Amino acid sequence: MRPDARTAFLLAFLKSREAGLVTRGHADRLASARENKDLLKVLRDTEIGGALAGAPDRGAHDRDRLLWSHLADTVEGLLAQPFFPSDAAIFGRAYLLKYDVANLKTAISALALEDKPVFRPIGILHSRDLLDPLAACESIQDVSEILGRASLESFRSAIAGLKPSAGPRAPFAAEASLDSEYYRLLTDASRRLGEGEVTAMACGLMIDLANLSLVFRALIIGIGAAASRRLISGGYLLGPQTLHDCLSQPMQDVPRRMEHPPYREIASEIVDAWKESEAISIPDVIIEKHRLVALRGILSPRLAPGSAMAWFLIVKEIEIRNIRLLLQAVDDGVAFEDIRPLLLF
Repeated sequence: MRPDARTAFLLAFLKSREAGLVTRGHADRLASARENKDLLKVLRDTEIGGALAGAPDRGAHDRDRLLWSHLADTVEGLLAQPFFPSDAAIFGRAYLLKYDVANLKTAISALALEDKPVFRPIGILHSRDLLDPLAACESIQDVSEILGRASLESFRSAIAGLKPSAGPRAPFAAEASLDSEYYRLLTDASRRLGEGEVTAMACGLMIDLANLSLVFRALIIGIGAAASRRLISGGYLLGPQTLHDCLSQPMQDVPRRMEHPPYREIASEIVDAWKESEAISIPDVIIEKHRLVALRGILSPRLAPGSAMAWFLIVKEIEIRNIRLLLQAVDDGVAFEDIRPLLLF
């Protein structure tokens, strides 16, 4: 079925914005970049290159803030368009709650470590000027009060009763509670869309991959089955029994517990990579790559505002991730070929 005129205009608008993103071709031309000015020359025909070129370079921290602000401004500008369907806008705002969740995780971790949190300037807490008050919080109760001021009531329930503590096992309770609430809200928003079954499927896939990451991180730090109650409900193909079984097995046995070949391949890749380096970041690095491929297959071909909006948000996030990696590599003098495998397109 062909889209109506309004939908066709929106789809064309999103595709035109997508055309201004950093591509693999840009990345290939960056192999000889030795300074940030070389990188900016390559990126001058992209939206993000224009944003970077117009700002003074005061170091990595300021650049990070600029990149996150660029993402926030891009999405807010899109959602404010008068032709944008209200249900797709609701989904977009629900998706962006992931940054509030990330900032909340940072705040709770900082409480445990008695450290100063560094937040991303994006999300509801940022737009309501509540990140500085969040940084000043001295207890979970203080954090809950900030959430009330931001009208993020459901996340208050998610952190109720948490007791921040240091150590590698500490983040699980907070992360799982916040992630579960985030995916519940996102899935609810997806079902309100036209062609909502597609975005709901994409949400289920994201939950599957979040749970797979949780399983591997739990096994890496040695808590195994104790992480079972932290699993996120509402997945697409990975059922709770499979996940519970994986948590009680050695890491090398996880792939054969996966009933579906794509997840078996991801698990095998994680196990093989872990044998090489034993870095706790390995599961997330590998899963992010497969997440992009899987979501592209579900969302990119769809001629519906919600799916197009979801895909644009995802590729815009990936662009920010890639640019941060490239800029940091130039700062650190890391060869382009060493970071090429980490770039996602």
